[in-house]
Amino acid sequence: SPSVLPTTLAPSPLPTLTPTVTCASGTYLDADTGCTACSIGRYANNSAGPPFASSCDLCPMGRYNINTGQAACFECAVGKFSSEDRSSCGDCPAGTFVFNEEACEYCPSGTYSPQALKDACLDCSEGFHTGVKSGATTCSACDGGTYSEGLAVNCSACDSGTYSNAGAAVCTACDSGTYSYEASSVCTRCDGGTWSNASAAACVSCVAGKASGSGAASCVACESGTYSNTASSACTKCEVGSYSVESGSEGCLQCVNGTHSASSGSSSCEKCQPGYFAPRRGMYVCLKCTSEIGPSYHSSEGSAECDECLRYTYMKGGKCVDKPEGVKIDEVGTTLESMRLDQGYFRFSSKSTEVYPCHHYSNCKGGKIPANSTTSLCREGSSGPLCSICEKEYYMSEYYGCLECTSGNAWLGPIVCVVVLLVCGAVVFVYRKKLKALYERHQDRAKEYSHRATMSLVTMQILVILNTTHKSVGGKEMPSPYTDFLALTGFATLDVVSLVPFDCMYEKSFDHADALLLESLVPLFMLGLAMLYASARKLRSKAGKGRKVLSAWLSMIFLVLPVISRRVCQSFKCDTFNVDESTEVRYLTADSGIDCSSSRYDGMFMFACLMVLLYPFGCPLLLFLLLFKYRRNLNPAGKDEDDVIKERKEDAILAQDPVTSFSMLYRPRFWGFEIYNMIRRLLLTCAVLQCEDLAQTTVFVIFVAVVTLVVEQETKPYSSAFLSAYCNVCSWQILLFSLYLLLLDAEMTNGAQAVMISALLMTANVALVFTIFIETKAETKLHHDHLARTRSAMRMSSDMRVSGTNPAWTFEGGGVEMTEQARDTFSNVNPMLNAAASNPMMNAAAPAPTVQAKTTPTTTTTSAQWVEHTTDDGHTYYHNTSTGQTSWTKPTESVEVAEVSVEVQVMPAAGASNLGAASKERATTNLDLADHVDFEVEEDGELSDDDKSDDGRMSIGGREWSTNTPARRSTINILGTKQNARTADVEAQGPSTASSRSRGVATGRFSAHDDAI
Repeated sequence: SPSVLPTTLAPSPLPTLTPTVTCASGTYLDADTGCTACSIGRYANNSAGPPFASSCDLCPMGRYNINTGQAACFECAVGKFSSEDRSSCGDCPAGTFVFNEEACEYCPSGTYSPQALKDACLDCSEGFHTGVKSGATTCSACDGGTYSEGLAVNCSACDSGTYSNAGAAVCTACDSGTYSYEASSVCTRCDGGTWSNASAAACVSCVAGKASGSGAASCVACESGTYSNTASSACTKCEVGSYSVESGSEGCLQCVNGTHSASSGSSSCEKCQPGYFAPRRGMYVCLKCTSEIGPSYHSSEGSAECDECLRYTYMKGGKCVDKPEGVKIDEVGTTLESMRLDQGYFRFSSKSTEVYPCHHYSNCKGGKIPANSTTSLCREGSSGPLCSICEKEYYMSEYYGCLECTSGNAWLGPIVCVVVLLVCGAVVFVYRKKLKALYERHQDRAKEYSHRATMSLVTMQILVILNTTHKSVGGKEMPSPYTDFLALTGFATLDVVSLVPFDCMYEKSFDHADALLLESLVPLFMLGLAMLYASARKLRSKAGKGRKVLSAWLSMIFLVLPVISRRVCQSFKCDTFNVDESTEVRYLTADSGIDCSSSRYDGMFMFACLMVLLYPFGCPLLLFLLLFKYRRNLNPAGKDEDDVIKERKEDAILAQDPVTSFSMLYRPRFWGFEIYNMIRRLLLTCAVLQCEDLAQTTVFVIFVAVVTLVVEQETKPYSSAFLSAYCNVCSWQILLFSLYLLLLDAEMTNGAQAVMISALLMTANVALVFTIFIETKAETKLHHDHLARTRSAMRMSSDMRVSGTNPAWTFEGGGVEMTEQARDTFSNVNPMLNAAASNPMMNAAAPAPTVQAKTTPTTTTTSAQWVEHTTDDGHTYYHNTSTGQTSWTKPTESVEVAEVSVEVQVMPAAGASNLGAASKERATTNLDLADHVDFEVEEDGELSDDDKSDDGRMSIGGREWSTNTPARRSTINILGTKQNARTADVEAQGPSTASSRSRGVATGRFSAHDDAI
């Protein structure tokens, strides 16, 4: 076998120049043997021709021949080298190469050979390494995290911030958001809460306020409403009750007091809504004031506490207190200092907890007190406590407060009153004789109207004063139109202070003390003047003189007594007002301009005490004493009430003293009823002032109104039935007025309903005034009842029959015959008869109905002894010693009282079945009696409406009968009571048709003494 290494034998000889033998390739020319096949390991290429080699060549290094006769050698496989005899190829060990096909050489650094290679080892490429400096058998890829640039024995580790995969020639920089340590095969993503730039050897933690997810190239600032700590992978939402405003917040802030955040992640806190509050930091929900603190509490937006109150309350010392009446309730959050007042109310300072109704509603305009200046609460022209003082050039109006002193405001009313009085006085003076005669003819009716007018005036006085009292104790304002009506009729109080603008005459305000002096001293001054005048006339009797003057003065003072007494009673009561928590002031209730701690009040108080004894107590007592003296004349014992009423009208003793006029209105046993009436007025106008508040005032007024109504309704004290009924209506008016005020105060009526009731009350008042001049059947009936009682005691009977047209009258015990004079008289009384006689249609021949009349006359005569007397002042009067009756004129010794009862019967004419199909029957009674005759006419049992004739002549009749009745009978009763009576005529007329007209006449006559009808 061939040797591994080449041999050292000498080469074979060169071939000859001349060919010898031609040898084929793979053979050589052996001189001996000729062409001889090359042996193993040798070759011969004879293609070029001779000379042929004499020997075969040894296969070069790295080649071999395993066969003989080869023209060429075969190349050894890579990494093999040929044997010495070239008969085979031998292997070099791995990590070597065949150098020059001769020897195995170790692979140099950076190369390798997994098996012996030829000439050189393989280069270890980039990213690979041999691992040994020489003789490397392998070239391995660099591990991840390492690299090699080529021919590397070892791989180099990647630097931090880079990485490499296996077999990397270079390290790759890590992307941002990743990092690597040295010799990292991969870059690691930064954890959440960290970040990195490219080639980062490590991730950097996010600062507080920022966050990052994994693999973040940078940290992102947290949005508002979130926050983060250092190295946070995510921003955390702020918890409920906290917030963060800016981005990149390192933490959340707690919601401050008064705010809240209801959800997590809030970028801001919401303010608590009005009515809610947040008392602590970090609240996620606001608390409701009404639930947590109390039903009256409230708060403004964003409140940390319930520092406001609902509109019905105000804040005082941290607590909600009910607003006093007079404070506006249209807003919440009112404090003691910010209270706004309604019109008509007043506060003494912004620190005062009390609100007071103004005495004069219009003066107080309401509003808020700025800087403790209460002047801002008063309208222009008014100032002082409760805005009750009118400034210069202004005067106080009862209903409209302080008004400017102009002719249109202040003086218009007084001027009109003066003008009216002057005109009336002039008219009275010019027509004094006619007016006197008219009064004498209508004296009773004038007195009746006067009494009704007085009742109406007294009622209006009470209503106006009650309204004023009601407002002064805080009552509700009455709506129009009744309040305007009361303002218009305010003059009924006869309060000169309210009618005349005294403020316009004074430099200073005309206050209550001035009014007290004026109203209480003027009547006393007039009384003094009257007494001086009476003394000057040298009256005979001091007692009589004094009695008459006092009586006249008391009569004069009657209507103004409530006003004066009220003014006196108002002089005592003071109200205490709160200025602030430590200061109080006291002012007169009736006039807040008078300080009750002043010397002016002390003097007024002493004077008023004296006036109390004189007016509210003294006047009723004086009236009682003056009337008590005449009690036997006013109500004599054992006499019929009707007789007494008549007799005392003619009683000269009673007539000489004006004070007795107070009793003439009433039935005898109620001769002192005017004292009760005076007390009733004083209770409703003066005593009511002692009530402390609205509730007491209302109860007191209604109680008095009900009691007095019942008393007057049950007693019926007036001698006139109409006056009793009229008085009852007035009492009802006062009660209904009081009940209406109660409804207003209790807020049981308001709006249109209250206005409607107000209008009804005003209508009732107006109707009450008109009723003064209306006669009523009730009044007439009462008088008829009185006459009927008189008549029943004096009846006598006598019959008379009249038929046809020419009657003749006869009487038992003295006859009276119808004479020509009687006919003339009758014709004068009834001119209709003359007209009928001259009418040819009336005289036509036709069947005429029959008219029959039957009369029943009665006469009585009363005799009495009259004695002449003289009064203290020289007047003559007459006294009846039998009856006790008195008279200014001398009566006759006898009085004729006569009654005629006439029955008229109209019968159909002969041959007729009825009175006429187209006719009406008419009965007419004509009277011709003495002047001012009291008489009664009763027709078919029904009383006539009229019972009195001014001149003794009148026609009563108009009785119309049905047309087709077979007959009609009518009875007419006539009662006359008067001396010097003349005639009483009765006519009955038949149908108005020409064929059936006829008449019958019955005539009777009253005589002064002994004649009978």
